[in-house]
Amino acid sequence: MAVDLPKFIPGKQAGGDLSSDQYKLVKDHTTAGQVVVCSNAADIPQGALYNKPSAAGQGADVTALSSGNPFKVKVAAGGVTAGWVGTDAAGLLVNKSSAGDFCIGRVDQAWAVNDVAVVDPLPTRLHA
Repeated sequence: MAVDLPKFIPGKQAGGDLSSDQYKLVKDHTTAGQVVVCSNAADIPQGALYNKPSAAGQGADVTALSSGNPFKVKVAAGGVTAGWVGTDAAGLLVNKSSAGDFCIGRVDQAWAVNDVAVVDPLPTRLHA
């Protein structure tokens, strides 16, 4: 059984109502210090949202992509298999395999849609 041990980025705030986005991947918002859900498969996430802030400006518990600190992320439709993972266009976890893809880390087992997978953070770009 995989266990999470997240490290959080201090001082992050929600860039809007994120109350239904717990365990989704988030990115920096245009407003400094705020985060929003990743909206493009090419986004570079800051981490995963662990709480449920319901309005802009509320505190957001965002995990750091810090090696040795596994964290939870909700899985996209189709599930994921063991290997490199990153975000889809809805902030959900998907496998990454193309050269140039940004990966937040790896999973060591398969996870089904809507599972909350535990990711070993190893941020990197895949090479050819």
